Amino acid sequence: MSRLGRAQVGRASRLVAPVAVAVFLLAASVAEPSGGPPAPPILGLPADKLLHAGSYATLAAALAVGLATPGSGFGQGDDGRLRSGRVVALAVLGAAAYGLALEGVQYPLPYRTFDPLDAAANTVGAALGAAAWLAAAPVRRWVGW
Repeated sequence: MSRLGRAQVGRASRLVAPVAVAVFLLAASVAEPSGGPPAPPILGLPADKLLHAGSYATLAAALAVGLATPGSGFGQGDDGRLRSGRVVALAVLGAAAYGLALEGVQYPLPYRTFDPLDAAANTVGAALGAAAWLAAAPVRRWVGW
């Protein structure tokens, strides 16, 4: 495979995880709920908010990995060095905006509701996911990734 072909595969592969997570979140957001009783709180926090936070932490971390991939054009400065702050900001903003958009998609659905607290949990989760990606920098350097 030519160098150009490998670069195109590399660029496309960096999108696989965030797109897969985003598609899953879309499907889960528009699906009709099962109608069972709500899950009990976990450590005093509403289980649905923890699910939102965990889901958007996953999305933000996947976005950060994709954005930081060499050759992506997003995570590197003009000198080619990784700009972690830029990656974190884009990952948090992207995941939080997607979460807000999905809350808007839910608004007209008769079996779903727009919940500002869900959007807040999405944003907190996105920040935690991007922070986890940032905190893992020493491990990534150690394994050469």
